[in-house]
Amino acid sequence: MCTKDGKDVKSGEVTLKGDGTETAIADVPLGAACSFTEVAPAALPGFNWEGNLFQTASGEVSKAKPLVVAVTNPVVTLTNKYTTAVGTFKVVKKVQATGITVPSTKKFSFNYTCTKDGAALTEHTNKKLEVTGAGEVVSPNIPVGASCTVTEDRESAKIDGATLTVAEGAAVTITTGAVPSVTIANTYVKDEGDFTITKKLVDPNGVAAGKTFDFAYVCTAAGKPEIKGELKSIPAGGSKTSPKIPAGYSCKITETGASVANADLKTTAINDVTIVKNSTQTVEVTNEYSQWKGVVKLSKSLTGTGKELAKNKEFQVGYKCVKGDKVTKEGKLTVKAGTPVEVKDVPVGSVCTFTEDKAQATVEGASFNELDSTTVATATVADKDATVAANLVNSYHELGAVAVTKAVQGHRRWFLGFQEGIHHHCRMAKQR
Repeated sequence: MCTKDGKDVKSGEVTLKGDGTETAIADVPLGAACSFTEVAPAALPGFNWEGNLFQTASGEVSKAKPLVVAVTNPVVTLTNKYTTAVGTFKVVKKVQATGITVPSTKKFSFNYTCTKDGAALTEHTNKKLEVTGAGEVVSPNIPVGASCTVTEDRESAKIDGATLTVAEGAAVTITTGAVPSVTIANTYVKDEGDFTITKKLVDPNGVAAGKTFDFAYVCTAAGKPEIKGELKSIPAGGSKTSPKIPAGYSCKITETGASVANADLKTTAINDVTIVKNSTQTVEVTNEYSQWKGVVKLSKSLTGTGKELAKNKEFQVGYKCVKGDKVTKEGKLTVKAGTPVEVKDVPVGSVCTFTEDKAQATVEGASFNELDSTTVATATVADKDATVAANLVNSYHELGAVAVTKAVQGHRRWFLGFQEGIHHHCRMAKQR
């Protein structure tokens, strides 16, 4: 637009190329004051138009500073200002945890790299972003059209005692007027394991029959709190498994209340157990019980006038040893006077009863006096390796011979009476 003396003297449009080619505007009156405006140019992909500048070698040309046309005029240069179009993306952090708590103050670090037209953008290659907790972070400005990939720094994401799984979102393309998101989800699962105790039993005498077994454990790890617990009522041949325990803990296991009255106990060593992630450690504990035992020594004693007649006789005796309601030992044996016999390996706490076979107690030349005899005897084994005594006593009376020689004269009736008297006397002696 050119004016002179307050009137418009020239106006119109010209089209210019961006390669510096000049275009002349002809027939402009001398002395006219000319200024220029530009129609907004078409958009250039990846760039923003931010304005223009008309100027000559002497300075800027504008409505406030128009160019006054003279015979010789300078070239008016139009400069358009473009800036690279930029945008951003954001990283969204999501956290899910099982068995642990992720601190809200935990910082997560990310690396991102952007490329455009197949070439890496130096200012946006292997750059870092950081977010606190389950939050978001927005990138710096990046040229529109760039493709950006985000990866998480796994070291920054780790939590001691937990297994980390990371799901990273796909690459995003930078656009104008929108902020694409890259979601990175962290899943944490507590590293845990456990142990199983299996109880084995060697118990030939059945002293621990029906017994169940209890264990206590204390698990420790450097700088972490103790974990204590119990596994109770494990039957012989059975097993129990502990609750879940963090991996890396070392557990000391002890058996409690395993002893049994009147028996020796030998237990296999229980080694400490280190908990391994997603694994069950096996602990096998064998208890070997040896019942305390003793000896019962049975002797035979003889009394009475006929004892010499029985000194070489072997007497038949049956025996039965009982503990509670259980027979622990029984059998038969032969014993002679003056020569005791032993019943060995009798469990402590057993009461042994010895019963003589009276029908076999007869001795030639003597009568067995049962009233003065002890044909049943008992003995109790009360202590380990003890020898206790039981004694059976047999009383015998020697049988005598009566010889009568008598010359009878006189009345036959008196003789018969004499016979009768002898008969009664022998009968009474035999009763004694």
